[in-house]
Amino acid sequence: AFGTPPQLYSQFTSSDQIPEFLWRGCLWAPIEEEMLYRVALCVPLVPLVGKRWTILIGGLTFAALHWSYGNLAPNHAFAGFALTWAYLRSGNLFVPIALHALGNLAVCALHAGLFYWG
Repeated sequence: AFGTPPQLYSQFTSSDQIPEFLWRGCLWAPIEEEMLYRVALCVPLVPLVGKRWTILIGGLTFAALHWSYGNLAPNHAFAGFALTWAYLRSGNLFVPIALHALGNLAVCALHAGLFYWG
């Protein structure tokens, strides 16, 4: 009734890409991006616009910059909102870094599974 479901495909074309994704996507990017989005963006925004607007702006900025990297997906906005909230709630940068790394690890596992078994 709704047509054919979308095809899932792996972003990996070689198993050699998986270690690079683990390094870049699960370690380096969460540290780099969370420092940028949470510290450089959120810390000055909270006193200016409050926590709710900071969560909105932080999530949209996270999504927009992922779009500019060529990686547009609606989950980036949701992740941006959740990671901003987690940072503001915990007051600790380690929390969104760990959540970001875990989210990217789940993406890596999905794409590795699609590569090997898809």
